[in-house]
Amino acid sequence: LVANALDGPKGSSRDVATLVWGCGKLGVDLREELTSLVGRMAQLSSKDAAMVLWGWAKMASSASSLQDTGEVDEPSPQDSGISRIIEELPRIHKSFTGVELANVIWALARLRLFTPMFTTLLVEAVDPPLSGDPAAVISPTGMSSIIWAAGLARVSSGGEAPPLEVTKGLYHMTISSLHAMDPPCVVSAIWGLGSLGMLHTTGALPYQVVMAIEDSTTAFDMDNLKSVLQFTWMDPSVTACVGPEVVHRLASSTQPPTWTRSIPQVCLYLSRGALQSTLELAQAM
Repeated sequence: LVANALDGPKGSSRDVATLVWGCGKLGVDLREELTSLVGRMAQLSSKDAAMVLWGWAKMASSASSLQDTGEVDEPSPQDSGISRIIEELPRIHKSFTGVELANVIWALARLRLFTPMFTTLLVEAVDPPLSGDPAAVISPTGMSSIIWAAGLARVSSGGEAPPLEVTKGLYHMTISSLHAMDPPCVVSAIWGLGSLGMLHTTGALPYQVVMAIEDSTTAFDMDNLKSVLQFTWMDPSVTACVGPEVVHRLASSTQPPTWTRSIPQVCLYLSRGALQSTLELAQAM
């Protein structure tokens, strides 16, 4: 299909954006083949840019052996193909809807493009224009993408934490929308908050975080459970619900978790919660 598109008549910028978005949605990495089309896009709209960046980042994700739970890899040389889109962001970013803004922030982070415009977009997410337009509202799903991206910027080489006031704004927006997030979004949000240093290292967590974890524990996969424990093990309320779930799954599964090398670390999280005995954990392993 893509070969036919490349050989066929020239399409509009929306046609190209839709093609890139579709490849990203399908998880097919065709960045090299699509670079020439993206480079020739004219009359670029904010929607076109958001679709291309999101699709490009999804293709990069499908090509990477790493998952979107915080592991950091390096920018790909193939991502130079979207330089045309990046150059247009200062002109068009004020036109993004809430969905587009969240998608672009996530895409820039996933592509490790922590430019000044990335910070500008985070500021815009925290302080949106008072237009009253429902399309400008950022959904809970979008908020999880934004806080994940901000956290990744802090822990990535070449990135940095957002300004303190922006970080505080992102924190309050995330906390207030946790209850409406689905389990994968809860994990992304917790990872982002933790990476920004916004979750306590001692004592109790915000009750919204604990409630979201308790409501989603059985729906988390093993990777989710490990990511959640990484930043929340210090709260006994969390280890009380997550600990038994981890032990049960380890004991009942015939396949080891993908994070086998991190089992000692997970054991440490749970034992520090003082809710799982060393013997119980060892037997489950």
